[in-house]
Amino acid sequence: MPDRPQSPLPLAANAWSAAVWSVKRRAQAVLFAAIAALLLALVVVIGLQVFYRYVLNDSLAWTEEMARLILVWMTFLGAGLASFRGVHLKLDLFAENLAPAVKKAQAALTAVAVLFFLGVLFAGNIDVIEVRESLPFTSFPLSSKYLSYAISTGAVLMGAGTIVSFLMTWLDGYARSSD
Repeated sequence: MPDRPQSPLPLAANAWSAAVWSVKRRAQAVLFAAIAALLLALVVVIGLQVFYRYVLNDSLAWTEEMARLILVWMTFLGAGLASFRGVHLKLDLFAENLAPAVKKAQAALTAVAVLFFLGVLFAGNIDVIEVRESLPFTSFPLSSKYLSYAISTGAVLMGAGTIVSFLMTWLDGYARSSD
C-alpha cells in the first residue's frame, strides 16, 4: 500500500520551526557575546578602580559611574537573553499538567500579558529618555539617557524573546501532532 502524502501544514510548521530556531540561536549567540564583552569591561573598570585607589592611593572619578552603566546594560541584555532561552522566572507548576490545547492557550495568554507589560515599560521609558537627555553623568561627558536606552533595548529584546519562545511552543505542537 503506498504511503499517504503528508499534509502541507506539518511541513510548513517544520520549516517555520527551523527558521525560528535559527533566529533564536543567533540572537542568543550575539547577546551572550555582548554580555561577555561587557563583563570583561566591568572587570577592567573595577580593577582600575581598585588599583588606583589602593595601590596608587588615588581615585579615578569616572569608574563608579562607568561600572554602573555597564552593569545596567548587562542586566537588560541578560534579561533579553533569558527571554530567548525561555528561562525567565515563571510559575509553571500547573501548566505542565494541562492538556496540549489548553497549554497553547495559556502560552498565548501569557505571551500577550508579557508583551503588554513590555510595551508599557518601553512607552514609559521614552519620557524618561527625554528627561535624561540633558543630564550628563557627573564624572564624564556622556548623557545619562544611555542608562535608559538599556531599559528600552531590554524591553525590545525581551519582547522578541517572548515572541520567539511562543512561536517555538506553538510550532512544536504542530510538529508533534504531525508525527
